[in-house]
Amino acid sequence: MKRISLVAALVAIVFVFLAQVRGQTPVAIPATAPTTVPTTAPAPPPPYRLIMPPGMQQVKVGGRVAICPAAMVAAVTKGLATVKPSSRPSTMPSDMLARLAASRATIIAQMSADLNIPQDKVATFLDGPLKKDLTKLASINAKVYVIVATQADLTAAEKAGWHAPLFYYNAMADQTVYQPSVRVPLDSEMDDVVLWTPVEASATDADIADAMDRTIQDFETGFGESTADDGLVQTRDDMVRFIAEEVTKNLKVPVDGDWFGLGLLGASSAKYMALMTGIPRADLAAAAAGNSATNPVKPGPIDLMHPIAPGDIKPDYLPYYVDAMSRKGAGAVEYLLDNNKSGDAVMPKLLAAINTQQPADNAALLKIIQDVSGVDLSPELGPK
Repeated sequence: MKRISLVAALVAIVFVFLAQVRGQTPVAIPATAPTTVPTTAPAPPPPYRLIMPPGMQQVKVGGRVAICPAAMVAAVTKGLATVKPSSRPSTMPSDMLARLAASRATIIAQMSADLNIPQDKVATFLDGPLKKDLTKLASINAKVYVIVATQADLTAAEKAGWHAPLFYYNAMADQTVYQPSVRVPLDSEMDDVVLWTPVEASATDADIADAMDRTIQDFETGFGESTADDGLVQTRDDMVRFIAEEVTKNLKVPVDGDWFGLGLLGASSAKYMALMTGIPRADLAAAAAGNSATNPVKPGPIDLMHPIAPGDIKPDYLPYYVDAMSRKGAGAVEYLLDNNKSGDAVMPKLLAAINTQQPADNAALLKIIQDVSGVDLSPELGPK
């Protein structure tokens, strides 16, 4: 049976973490790296910068900027002043950076004790890749402009040559089409964001204020949630990759016991992420082990007592199976940590025993687990 590369599998799954929130569709990625990799990538296009629609003016109030025809300036100025503060998640990258700084010593001590990783390596990871990625996400700042105008105003501007990323002129209908789906790039500068609050020519000042409030609230809330989700996914990805490189990559499990290494990544990363996010460990562990709304292969029915060999699975389907196996493995490892007498302290003993005894098959691996922890994981691995 061909072994699954744990590190390559991580690229394929990233555990589809928070997929329910983000609405992503998993992409079929091969379990092994391609034999050739392009040496250069095309440079990203320059970011879009605001082009003022002809005949309109900017209005700035309290850090927010609206753009409107001259006849609406008074109403828009009044409306901007009444826009309510938007809510934001407590897991923004800046929040996680602060929690990382506060819990750094605890995370170093726990990761070292739990996983037999030298403390200096943990510190280098926390202060290097993880902090760098969170700092980058925390620095994302969108310049936002809200156009308050009628359809006729926007269409006239488009026909005069104005453009912005979320707008296009439909010549057949002779009107402007607006698609408010903002992309937040992680590897390049962000475009200036131009939103639209459509109003009727007969709109009252109250109508304009209410419409602007909805537009701004929808964007600011959604942008905050998207940025927080990106931070959570990036943190989990970084954590999982680090533990994979330092622990599971060289773990002496049998090929049909790869579920243990993948499960360890999900269960252990949940513990350390809880310290950085304020999300309860149990909730993060449940997310790592639960069903994914975007994966048709559910973890419950698969049989990890007798896993399917990767070579027997079509390449396009392999990432889905690996994701389900990872989730079921994470649930089994979390069950082990919850139900043995030593708690998390059992893991370094178990890792040492596995590497010393080098079990030949899944049955031998399960025996080592039971001998060291007193927990029989067989019922957790069978179909449910």
